[in-house]
Amino acid sequence: MRKASLILSFLSAASASIVVGDPSDTIPASQWASDNAIKANYDVPVIYYQTNADTAPYIVKDRQHKSYQNEVLQTESNDTSVVIATNGSTVDLIDTKIIKFGYSSDLIQASFFGLNAAVLVANKSEVYISDVNITSHNGAANVYAYGSDTVVYIDNLWMYSSGPVSHGLYASGNGTIKAKNVRTYSGGNRCSSFSGDNPAGYLYIDDAVAHTSGIGSAIGFVLGEMNLTNVVGSADKSPAFFSIGDAHGSCTNCELEAGLLAGLVIFGLSEGSGVNLFHLDHSKVTVTDETAPALWFGGITAEVYLRHTEFVTESNILAVANYSTITQEFNFYAGYDDDPTAISAAHAQVYVEHSTLTGDLIAYNGSTLGIHFTDHSYWTGKGSVGYGVAHLGVSLDASSTWNVTGNTSLQNLTNADTTFSNVISNGFSIKYNSSAPANSALRGKTIKLQGGGRVSPISTK
Repeated sequence: MRKASLILSFLSAASASIVVGDPSDTIPASQWASDNAIKANYDVPVIYYQTNADTAPYIVKDRQHKSYQNEVLQTESNDTSVVIATNGSTVDLIDTKIIKFGYSSDLIQASFFGLNAAVLVANKSEVYISDVNITSHNGAANVYAYGSDTVVYIDNLWMYSSGPVSHGLYASGNGTIKAKNVRTYSGGNRCSSFSGDNPAGYLYIDDAVAHTSGIGSAIGFVLGEMNLTNVVGSADKSPAFFSIGDAHGSCTNCELEAGLLAGLVIFGLSEGSGVNLFHLDHSKVTVTDETAPALWFGGITAEVYLRHTEFVTESNILAVANYSTITQEFNFYAGYDDDPTAISAAHAQVYVEHSTLTGDLIAYNGSTLGIHFTDHSYWTGKGSVGYGVAHLGVSLDASSTWNVTGNTSLQNLTNADTTFSNVISNGFSIKYNSSAPANSALRGKTIKLQGGGRVSPISTK
């Protein structure tokens, strides 16, 4: 992991920075290269119920209570957890080391129900984890919460995992994880640091360091609800976030790095998959992939809210809305030939408050993309249609500024400054659709801009 400088408080006038490390500094990824080379195989018969809630050397069930303190708990068996809490039980794990070896024979069960997880919590149970070290190999999640009224509470947890589906903290079936003071590393493919799955999972993470090195392994895989606060992390071969369907995600006072596809990838699995909401507040996302945008939307209706937030991209692309989705391996944008049932246009709106952003907007093939600047925001960029017929929209309040970097045609253009003195044209022009209701205030007028460009209606001739 690139050593990251985390701003401890974006709100503080006298901020300080620290250098942080992660568990891969202690256990080198090269030690488990063969594990991490294994790809997740989901082409197996699907069993739509949990099959392993009673296979582990340490099982607490049927409303029992058990405490493990100052112990070493481990197993090397396949398809087996180390600790299972189920059927309304309660478990305390304190000052304890948990070691998990053994493969999962069914990665569908591992993904959706926690098969082979080091700690599996299910069926209205509660687990309290404090000052614990978990190491899992061969393809095992560290902590998995499954089922309504299942809750895991964590304070001070160190996690290292290798192999496929070896997520850090994983919640599904309406299970909940509430964690603080976490350090986690995942080396395998499709192994996010913090992950929700279907049915939805709920994760609330405070004060964490996260690192992933495999393809498709995000810092956050959001399906349900995920709130990250004071998190620094790097996803070497993945977006910082995948967010799916009608999920709700937030990231407050975070500094993250993404190495593939985009900073945030927000997509749907089918048409009508609900409205996706994501909030970034006092955060920074750096994207090292030279072709990747900060935000990518595919096959989804989405709203992203940015407040005191910064994106740094090599591509100089701020946001893309596309008629597309993601391949099953989360390594490429999928087209119609890959999965025609999951392909549809994206309809995304980005709301920007008190932020300075750089990069272009691009919409493809029936998609819509709008961006709205308020509260002294500043944007340097342009808009364009990449393919087919698509629509772009820009709105500015009187305190915000657009520094235009190329000729732009918009479906919707609104500006609280009717003189457009807050638009620096640099000689470029902006076209708008005079027939669109959102542009009624312009009344088909042409307005000269500072810098030599102009705002004018799109010619219908």
